[in-house]
Amino acid sequence: MKKNSKHIWLSGMMYILLYVCILSPKLVVQAGEINNDEAGVIAAASGTFTYDGKTYRADPAYIESLKDYLASDDVDLTAGQASSAISQMYASVAQGVEQGYLYEVGGQPGTTEATTEPVSSGIVLGDGRGTTSDMGKGNAAKEEKLTSDGKKQDSDSKAGNNYAQNSNDASGSEQIESDKQIHLDKNAEELDNSAEEDYSGTIAKLFSDSKKHSKEETKNSFIVVLILLSILCVLALTVWAVKVVLRKRRAAPYLLALKDKGLTDLHCHILPGVDDGSKDMETSMKMLEIGYQNGIRRIIATPHYISNHLKYDEDKLQKVFTAFTEEVYKVYPDMECYLGNELYVQGQILEDVKAGKVHTMADSKYLLVEFSTKIAYHDMYKEMKNIVQARYYPILAHMERFQCLTKHPERVDELAELGVYFQMNADSVLGKGADKKWCRKMLKENRIQFLGTDAHGTTHRTPKMEQAVKWIYENIEPWDAEDLLINNPKKILNKERID
Repeated sequence: MKKNSKHIWLSGMMYILLYVCILSPKLVVQAGEINNDEAGVIAAASGTFTYDGKTYRADPAYIESLKDYLASDDVDLTAGQASSAISQMYASVAQGVEQGYLYEVGGQPGTTEATTEPVSSGIVLGDGRGTTSDMGKGNAAKEEKLTSDGKKQDSDSKAGNNYAQNSNDASGSEQIESDKQIHLDKNAEELDNSAEEDYSGTIAKLFSDSKKHSKEETKNSFIVVLILLSILCVLALTVWAVKVVLRKRRAAPYLLALKDKGLTDLHCHILPGVDDGSKDMETSMKMLEIGYQNGIRRIIATPHYISNHLKYDEDKLQKVFTAFTEEVYKVYPDMECYLGNELYVQGQILEDVKAGKVHTMADSKYLLVEFSTKIAYHDMYKEMKNIVQARYYPILAHMERFQCLTKHPERVDELAELGVYFQMNADSVLGKGADKKWCRKMLKENRIQFLGTDAHGTTHRTPKMEQAVKWIYENIEPWDAEDLLINNPKKILNKERID
C-alpha cells in the first residue's frame, strides 16, 4: 500500500477529529484516556467498509495511530464529536480506496494487489519520483533513444569483438544497474524517512494547535460567562429596584392616611413605677414623645400581672394611671389612653379575671396573655381553651417568642380556630429579638391580628412602630394592613369581636 497515502489519510483523520473537537459543543471531562465515545470511533475505524461491491479494511497501523491520538491528554471527544468523526469516515470510503489506505478484505495490509482499479501502482513519494521498476523502464527508454540517434554500433562490427570484451561489458553494465538500484533505494528510504518526520511534525503541530485552541476557547468561554453574569446581575438589580419603587409608591398614600387615623399601641409598659417598664413620669413622657412621633395616637397601657404577686397593687395602679393621663393630655390633647394588663397565665389567673382583680383590654372581653416561652404546646392549648370557654377573647402577646409555635407554624392555625388572636412586636418585624423571616411570613399570610411595641423604656425596647408599619404597607395587601393597624385595634376599643 502507498506509504505517503498513509500519512495523508491519517493526517486527514487527525484534522477531521480536531475539527470536530474545536467546532462542536464541548463537555469538560477528564482527558488522557480513551472514553466510551472515542472507543466507538476506534470500533468504527476497525470495522469494514463497502465500496463498489467490495469490502475493505483500514491498515492496522492506522488504527494504532488513531488510538494513540485519542488517548492523548489534549483530545477528549464528546458523543456528538465522535458521531461526526464516524460519519466523516464513512463518507470518505471512496477516497480511501482510491488513495490506497484501505485494502480489500482477503488482501494484505501494505500491499496494493487486491485494490480496485482506481488504486495506482507503485509508491508515490513526496517529490514525485516513481519506484525502482519505473526507473528501470525509464533507463531502457533512454537507451532506446540513444540507439535511434545512430549512436548504436553496427551489429556486424561488434560481432568481431572477443568474448572476453563482451563479458567485461556485460559485467560492467550489471554493476552500473546495481549501483543505480542501490542509489534509488537509498533515495526512496531517505524520502520515506523525511515523510515520517514530516508526518510526526504534522501530528505534533495538531496536538499543539489543539491545546492552544482549547486554551483560547476556555478563555473566551470564561469571558462570555462573565458577561452573561454581569447582564443577569444588572437585570436582577433593575427588577429589585423597580419592585422597591412600586412598593413605596403603593405604601405612600396609606402612610399619609395614618397621620389622620393614627396607630394604636396595645402592648406597652409606659406607666411609671408599676412594673419593669418606665421608672418615673419623666421617662414615661419621653416614651410618649417617641410613640407620638411614630404615629401612635392611642395607647393601652398593659403592666404585668402575676397571680398572688406581692408587688402588684391595684389601688396604686389606678392612681398612677390617672396621673399619667393628666400629663399626657397637657402635652398631647389628641392622644387616647386606656388601661389593661399583660397576664402571665398560671395558677388561678382565670379566677382573678372573673373576680375583677385584673384589667381586661380597655374594659373589653379581650385579654392580653403570655406564657413561659418554653411552654409545651398542649399546656398552652389547654389554658387557651379554658379562657375561650370562659367567654373571653385571648390575645397571645409577642407570639413570635414561643418555640412551640415557631417550629410548628401549623399550630398557629389550630389556636386561631379555637378563638385565639395573635400580637407581634414591631421590632420583631425588623429582626430585633426574633426570626425576621418567620415573622414576615406570618404577616404576609395574614395570621397576625395586632401589632404592638412592648415598650419598656427610651433606649431599649422603645415605642417605635414607623419602620415596621412602612414594611407592612409595602409588602402585604393594603386591606390586610388596614385591619392589622387600624380596624382590629378599634374593635377592642369598641368592644367588638373580630370575625
